[in-house]
Amino acid sequence: MFQKDEMVIDKQDIQLNRLPLLHKDQNWISIFGNIKDKEIKKYLDEVISLENEEKELTQVLEKLENDKRQSMNMILKISDSINTDKKKENIKLLDEHKEMLLNFNDKIDEVLFRIELIPEKIRETNFQLLNATIKKGYENLSKKEEELSKVVDELDEVNERMKELVEKKIRNESWIDGIYTFMHRLLGNDIIDDLDRKAFK
Repeated sequence: MFQKDEMVIDKQDIQLNRLPLLHKDQNWISIFGNIKDKEIKKYLDEVISLENEEKELTQVLEKLENDKRQSMNMILKISDSINTDKKKENIKLLDEHKEMLLNFNDKIDEVLFRIELIPEKIRETNFQLLNATIKKGYENLSKKEEELSKVVDELDEVNERMKELVEKKIRNESWIDGIYTFMHRLLGNDIIDDLDRKAFK
């Protein structure tokens, strides 16, 4: 008997980094893309959500790095104004921009840390999706095998019935050919044509 909970594979049995993202695999999509299953949907949604989070964080990182570059440029300009033009009043502004730069560095480190964690989370969730897929796949295999067995039995019955009908057809055709041959030989074409008209009018 099929036990759904037993149909799981161990992480050590598969290399997660070589496992394709199932929701981007054409074979997976064609077989499981439209299957209604809570567990599959749960892990599929998680993988897509993690991918979206990674994209969003990458955009945030690009903006932060751009802001950091601008801040560094401002520091250079302000430093130049202090050193070259002797604008001592800009020292406070310089300190503010240095503080901003430190903030950008902290935020960049935080975002980079979060981005670095996502690929492993995606691999783990994709692996869970694989296990959910295997469970559902074997559950459906059992049902499809039962259906196939019934279809094969029905086809066998239909083939047997067809064989009987073909044999009956051959017997009837043989009898009809035999009786016409007999009557034509005894009575001739004209009399048989006349009898046919009377019999089948």
